[in-house]
Amino acid sequence: MSHESDVRFVSMRVFEGKWRGPSAGIGALLVLALTFGCNRSQNTSAKPLAAPSSDAGSTDATVAKPAEPSNATADPAEPKSAAAVAANGAKAPKDEVEAATSVGSHSSTAEPAPQAGEGKERFVVFTPHGPLVVDVRMTIDGKPFGVVREELVDEFLRMADSDHDRKPTWSEVFADPSRIFGGRTDLGIEMKNRREFLKSHDTNANGLVDRDEVRRFIAQVNRAGAAFALDGSTEYRGVNLRESPLRRVLDADADEVLSRAELAGATDRLRSRDANDDDIIEFDELYDAPTASAMAMNPSGKANLSPPAAARLGPNANWDTVSYAFAELYLDDGRIREESFSLTPALPRLLDADTNGWLSREELARLDSLAPHIELEANFGRTGDRPPGIALRSIVAELMEAAGASAANDAVVRTADGFMLELPGVLLRFQWRDQQTGGEERPSPEAQLAALDVDKNGYLEKSEVEGKEQSAGGNFNDWDADGDGKVYASEIAGYALRRQAPQLSAVRATANDDQDILFSLLDVDQDRRLTARELTGVTKKLGRLDQDGDGSLAYDELPASIGIVFDRGNREDRATRGTTAVMAADSGPSWFIHMDTNHDQFVSPREFPGSPTKFKTLDADGDGFIDLAEAEEAK
Repeated sequence: MSHESDVRFVSMRVFEGKWRGPSAGIGALLVLALTFGCNRSQNTSAKPLAAPSSDAGSTDATVAKPAEPSNATADPAEPKSAAAVAANGAKAPKDEVEAATSVGSHSSTAEPAPQAGEGKERFVVFTPHGPLVVDVRMTIDGKPFGVVREELVDEFLRMADSDHDRKPTWSEVFADPSRIFGGRTDLGIEMKNRREFLKSHDTNANGLVDRDEVRRFIAQVNRAGAAFALDGSTEYRGVNLRESPLRRVLDADADEVLSRAELAGATDRLRSRDANDDDIIEFDELYDAPTASAMAMNPSGKANLSPPAAARLGPNANWDTVSYAFAELYLDDGRIREESFSLTPALPRLLDADTNGWLSREELARLDSLAPHIELEANFGRTGDRPPGIALRSIVAELMEAAGASAANDAVVRTADGFMLELPGVLLRFQWRDQQTGGEERPSPEAQLAALDVDKNGYLEKSEVEGKEQSAGGNFNDWDADGDGKVYASEIAGYALRRQAPQLSAVRATANDDQDILFSLLDVDQDRRLTARELTGVTKKLGRLDQDGDGSLAYDELPASIGIVFDRGNREDRATRGTTAVMAADSGPSWFIHMDTNHDQFVSPREFPGSPTKFKTLDADGDGFIDLAEAEEAK
């Protein structure tokens, strides 16, 4: 497959060099699956659209037709082994992949909700102008993402069967935890009371270890979560327009309209907020009174009452949540509100099976059998011939017509770690992060070895590590995989990889309305900072939102903005709300790093100590900044 002609990825490499992936050297590792945000499909026969219960969980492209729903339903059964999962995850036909950068229409062929074994998940995005059905195909180390988790479950089951009778039991697990866990999990007090341990993890009380129990167990222990989880909220919807800190800074006369003059002076107004004079505007620098403004952007209680920005479909759907979102956003006591479906006007007809103008809970379940409006692809880890990143595979023709675009790419704006899809009245921002360290901040294996290797012989002996396990981040016996009494850097790396494997087999998606729509439009890399480069051309960027062409920007011309982040390797307890990206580490030639005093990965004329002539020579593309590629070229 040609990357240039078939699927053009926005690539974000966060790890370089050799890396074996979570499935390599699993050894005595456990793996997890806390069903966080993964509630099983509810009975869909009930008519009322009620609010969810309190525990309801939170680029080049093709164009395709919206399919009429069929009566077929997705098989909720989960594969019983990794082999079964792998069978479900067979590669798509070549012609399907090669067609993955086109535009179609929403009709003709029904498509059941994808299964995790296929490496696909389906969810619905609740935009202010209509719901959008999205399919995402995800891979980890070139495999369907669900396969990697199931391989870890298989490994745990094998290790739990210490007597090799093909019947792993929780008693065997409790009797020999060091062999199974190898210090890779923090069980703490759980291992002190056998009765409580069995009560917590042998959920069906039959003494045997089954796959579901293993998934839950390791998810709880390592807090890695399920193989896929989706959460988020619409708590900022509406207030992110009227209470936008950036809009308030620019709206000098406070008339809720950015006039032609205010737009022309936007860059200077923003730079006036640069309190520390570092050519970077932090989000918090926009506030006049931080505490009061923060409260205005987060009305008390709204987060608990607002529907989610997106919800899973398919066998793991929470239909209470889906029904509640439809009732709040698109229906009047169950009756279809046509004007609420401006992005997808055909969708009510496709869902309303009895054509009575109402949508019941049973009819909403037809979302599972529609062709998706948007198809994505996200690749993590070692991706083989597919670059890591997230890409738009296809978009339905109905959306393209609404956007007034003749080709899918006309509606796409590339960003540093993904892309934005510009649709009428709403911006959808898709981001990708691959935190291959599993969220654990430790020195490299080489640095750890060097710090402990007293005799400098290139490996560690037990005497050099004893008493230093906590600061070193591992136990000598855990590191010494082959038991030869010597620990090399490769063994330290292997231990870290095994410990991180649970996190690295999980993808967590968050979907949230942006806190400040205008700020998100300007903040290309989504790091909650506006750099000197991002402040270039602010007037032109904001002017694109001027729908009536009068040169000013009124409140009702501002679009809604929803950010959706696909994040691997971030533990549930470390997952951040919202869509803030991780800042890139300093890199490049030493002169470039030293000149880049504000660490934005660009050298501005102000930061450059040389002559203007020399600066122009290094600034090959003439955009007024020396970027990393230009610095590398000048070596």
